[in-house]
Amino acid sequence: MSGSRVTATCSECLGQTLRDDEAWTGLGLRADQNTQEGDQSAGIADNQDGGEAPDINPTVAEPTRKRKRRNPTGYPPTKRRKQPKEPKPPPPLSATCRICVEEKEVSEFVKNARSRRLSTALPFECMAHLSHRLNGLPNKAGGAVCKSCIGNSLAAGLESTGAENLGCLEPDCDAGPWSYDYINQYMPVEALENYHEQMFTMFMATASTFKCLNATCGAVGLLEQTAPGFPNVVCSACSHRHCALCGVDWHEGISCQAYRAKNHKELITAEEKAALRMLSKMGAKRCPRCQLAIHKDGGCNSMYCINCKRYFDWNTAEPVLGVSKKAAPLKQQLDYWQEVCEADALAAPPVPPPVHPPVPAGNLFDAGNPFAAELDVFRNEAMPLPDEDDADPL
Repeated sequence: MSGSRVTATCSECLGQTLRDDEAWTGLGLRADQNTQEGDQSAGIADNQDGGEAPDINPTVAEPTRKRKRRNPTGYPPTKRRKQPKEPKPPPPLSATCRICVEEKEVSEFVKNARSRRLSTALPFECMAHLSHRLNGLPNKAGGAVCKSCIGNSLAAGLESTGAENLGCLEPDCDAGPWSYDYINQYMPVEALENYHEQMFTMFMATASTFKCLNATCGAVGLLEQTAPGFPNVVCSACSHRHCALCGVDWHEGISCQAYRAKNHKELITAEEKAALRMLSKMGAKRCPRCQLAIHKDGGCNSMYCINCKRYFDWNTAEPVLGVSKKAAPLKQQLDYWQEVCEADALAAPPVPPPVHPPVPAGNLFDAGNPFAAELDVFRNEAMPLPDEDDADPL
């Protein structure tokens, strides 16, 4: 409006100038409530302390952070496992075999083993594709195989692969042939007898056997080179004695080398004769049990035969002799090459224990006692009787 004059001021400046309510009322103004409360608190502080008025709007202090606890042990702090919100479902009680596609109980499957030491039901390499996991998840092959299907697979393998090559039904498995402990757990009873027959036939084809030379016997037995008395073999059926190395009846009183040299035309070939001459020049000797030719290139005289597992003395061993066309080697003077056969040791009467002469009655130190000279060292003179000087003082 023209001709009018307006004067304005801020409320902060008025609040610093007008200290009481009467001054505000005289100007027709009403004091602000916050300013009045600040003035009152400032006036009270001035009256009480006589100092400066405090700040009417103090700054609020920020809350302090919680300090972490120090770990004096030096080990990394362990994190507490969070409790599962929902309980885990129970393991399934049945599973489906991927071979016969039948749902069976969990007990009809092989339980999975996490280490080779715990793998007693199957080879550890076969656990990954044959066993059943307790959590119900499929294995690497897509599912477990029941025990009956494993046994049927082994029984079918008797005709296709043979008893010596039975193993896992997975073609890419590198576990190799299974041992008898695994096969016996799953093989059906009717097929297990066929398995035993095939394994026995294979064993007899590779084992060291000997047929009795008695025309009326013909029994077959196993040769054990580690047995004392080898190659002197006694038939368990007719008790006929044979030489397992020479293939003839037992030659009593003569070694195998001497017998073969004596009959070299029938028993020794031309290649063997050349080898015997070379070994004889090298100073080789025979093992007293299995007659293996051994060449010693150093060390002591205590020898060990790796063929028949026998220890012997090199100085007493029979040397390898070359075969001569003119004369056979003579029999050795010492029969160190002979051992007592097990059959002879069992048939021999037991050695009685030594018998000592009876001790005569009377004084042990008499001349008639055979132990008088030995007991004389224990003879002592009679002890004198104690006198008054030997008495203990009271």
